Amino acid sequence: MPDQKPEGISRPRVLFVSATAMEVQAFLNAHDCRRTTVFCHTLFQPQKGNWACLVTGPGVFNTAAGLGACLARIGPDRVIDVGIAGVFPGFGPGIGDLALADSETYLHTGVGKDLPLPFDLIPGKGDTRNGAYAMDGKTSDACCTALAAKGLASLAGPFLTVSRITDTRQKAAALAADRPYVMENMEGAAAAHVCALYNVPMAELRAGSNVAGDRDKIQWDIPAACRALDRALTGLKEVWD
Repeated sequence: MPDQKPEGISRPRVLFVSATAMEVQAFLNAHDCRRTTVFCHTLFQPQKGNWACLVTGPGVFNTAAGLGACLARIGPDRVIDVGIAGVFPGFGPGIGDLALADSETYLHTGVGKDLPLPFDLIPGKGDTRNGAYAMDGKTSDACCTALAAKGLASLAGPFLTVSRITDTRQKAAALAADRPYVMENMEGAAAAHVCALYNVPMAELRAGSNVAGDRDKIQWDIPAACRALDRALTGLKEVWD
């Protein structure tokens, strides 16, 4: 299929990327957005504004496919991966709190603990042997400043990407013992990998919806996390509008 920009879509200064529409629905509802399909993924762009929002579908495979297709076609200046996440108790954020990633690690990359692959996943980026990716400092700092201007507190720390949500407190504690991860999600490392391939600066912002290792969904508060994310997105888009 030809590598071309979708009709009617201009190059945005910032592309927000979300796994599901639910996580960003309130934000999108507040804007008059054009809706375009990029392959099987949905791209929203306001009638006025310099941002767009891509909904990829959950998980690393949907994110990698959707974001790769979008970067090839509309070439945003930067990407901010957004969504809800599980929080690791004792490491800062709680349910409903916001956090910015200073790095992402994909749990399922490597040979084992402290034993990397014998080759780079991205040539010249040795940390990818362990599934590790740094965020763009300037973009992350701009996000932090924008949130503070709206009176929104945010923490910073390493995020962990998993393909299966951690289902026991014991497993969560074991993961946190290796490194003080602050949030667990299912897409961040995939977005970081694709952005590194395309050399596009990326930041990641998430709101806590549950405690990592807690399978009791009655204890989860997805609506609170989505409300926090909506307030955050309203502040972030103003930076690049």
